[in-house]
Amino acid sequence: MDAATALILAFVLSAYYSGMETAFTSFDRILITGWIRRRRIGARVARFLGAHPARFLSTALIGTNISNVALTTLVVVLVEASDIHTAWVVVATPFAILIFAELLPKMFGYSLANLAVRWTSLPLLVSYYIFAPFRALYAPVTRPLAGRGTPGGTPWKRQDLDQILVGAEAEGAVSPEEGALLTRYLDARELKVRQIMTPRTQLVAVSRDTPPDEVRELFRTTRYNVIPVYDGDLDHVIGYVSAKQFLEPSQSLDDLIRPLHAVPESKRIVELLHEFKTEHRQAALVIDEHGGTDGFVTLKDILEELIGSVAERIDPSQPVIKRIAIGKYLVSGSAYLDDIEQISGWKPPKTEAITLSGLLSEVLGRIANVAEEIEFDKVMIRVIRRTPRRVEACLFKIKQEPSPEAEDRG
Repeated sequence: MDAATALILAFVLSAYYSGMETAFTSFDRILITGWIRRRRIGARVARFLGAHPARFLSTALIGTNISNVALTTLVVVLVEASDIHTAWVVVATPFAILIFAELLPKMFGYSLANLAVRWTSLPLLVSYYIFAPFRALYAPVTRPLAGRGTPGGTPWKRQDLDQILVGAEAEGAVSPEEGALLTRYLDARELKVRQIMTPRTQLVAVSRDTPPDEVRELFRTTRYNVIPVYDGDLDHVIGYVSAKQFLEPSQSLDDLIRPLHAVPESKRIVELLHEFKTEHRQAALVIDEHGGTDGFVTLKDILEELIGSVAERIDPSQPVIKRIAIGKYLVSGSAYLDDIEQISGWKPPKTEAITLSGLLSEVLGRIANVAEEIEFDKVMIRVIRRTPRRVEACLFKIKQEPSPEAEDRG
């Protein structure tokens, strides 16, 4: 190989190492998982080198310095063998290295970082092993400094994270479901307790003197995991009981009450989730600025906000009439009265309403509250869930057994 060819090779190598250093500090590491899933070329090499900054930084810096030393040496050799004036070489060589071996490669490495680490990282991996003796020489000096100091950098903005997620989905690093979950988590980080709590007006709670059998029945009908317990009124909540405590008979509700800590409505739900996790709690009482009961929030509420509820997969407008025991039904507010009559055997009173929610609103003149019981001839209806505009679910209990034919139809 003549000196001119060697000079060009040294120039190319210097530019390569300089560009790869910038590429590995700029590429989206979150994309590596998707590359490996799709078995993209260079994915595993990129993961190995990018896993520890010292791997690509040391290799690129050693390669750049060796290339530049070789480059300047070859320039001197060529100058001595030619009639070129030394002054021109002294001026032109640093300028050429700065522009063509540093500035331009770094610009390309930054703008094409994701492509560069995939398609051109193999030579860097080979260099990593070739330069092992050089790394061993300076390792005693650099190793004590590794990991010291506080990581710097500007915190990620939400729009930056959204762009990364879009790119990650496009590259297959995350599935659409995973992307939706991450987006939901980012949204939830800004939520406060007051936005997900069960407000006082919709709170299902029991008095401390309530018989355990009634509380057990309430758990069974509402499907709640925990229910708060009060002494006198809702401004004196003394704790809560859990559904799993009622698997065995109990003589007194006081024996089952667990302590309940209070949180302000302005607390972020991610902070409360951390408290639930570290303190092994399931629920918290939400208080207002005067110390009164404002609502109730559970671990389940937070998890449903973060990852979604199974109930979200069900069409909320779909009428449901489900028999849960003889003479007892779980009925959605959108269930038609004609269907309720056909399945349960109960004949509703004359009304202009066509759904159960409409009937209750017509009778009461308002939207029924949660846990409110409405008596009809032969039927008691307890409201389990509601929204500000309508009743969503009820426990429908027939006080007198219907005919066998009606039960068979249920």
